[in-house]
Amino acid sequence: MEILAITPEDWEAGELETCNLLLSAGLSRLHIRKPNWRPEKIRAYIEKLDARFFHQISIHGEFEIARQMKLGGIHWKNGQHAKAFKGISSKSCHSLEVLMKEKANLDYAFLSPVFDSISKKGYNSTVDLESFSRHTAGFTKFPIYALGGVQPSNLALLGEAGFKGGVLMGAIWQQEKTVERLKVFEKCRRVATK
Repeated sequence: MEILAITPEDWEAGELETCNLLLSAGLSRLHIRKPNWRPEKIRAYIEKLDARFFHQISIHGEFEIARQMKLGGIHWKNGQHAKAFKGISSKSCHSLEVLMKEKANLDYAFLSPVFDSISKKGYNSTVDLESFSRHTAGFTKFPIYALGGVQPSNLALLGEAGFKGGVLMGAIWQQEKTVERLKVFEKCRRVATK
């Protein structure tokens, strides 16, 4: 299984250092999601990341930034389409029904919330793992990653259910120190490689 991560919506102390260290430690892909930031601020943020990892970075919805900065991927917002982009294309789905009907040409998709969200209080699971496994058996349009409440203690369940991997957000960013964030990632990586 692969481990991906999403940045917090707002700024967290040590965030850039954490992102660079996660990528250095083997994070498959970092998603930059800053929905309340202006494009100039997002661009300045990316410029502070190690350019060696730009091919492993996907940005949420900012097609021009992805193209201009030669980032590896774009995570499309609803209503956007994956045309004229040569990198990795992904999208979020919030129900199994929507995911199964998705027609866009994607490299992968997120399904959320699979477990109760850590970062968004009250955003509770809508996914039954047994039902997911049954409905996606033989599904080959694109790989599916679990988002929402993913942490070391439940990661193994995702592999058993047929997810390609898990997406970390709250499990990482609820930790105040970079060293603690990296410990969470390392625990996840150990589970993912078993």
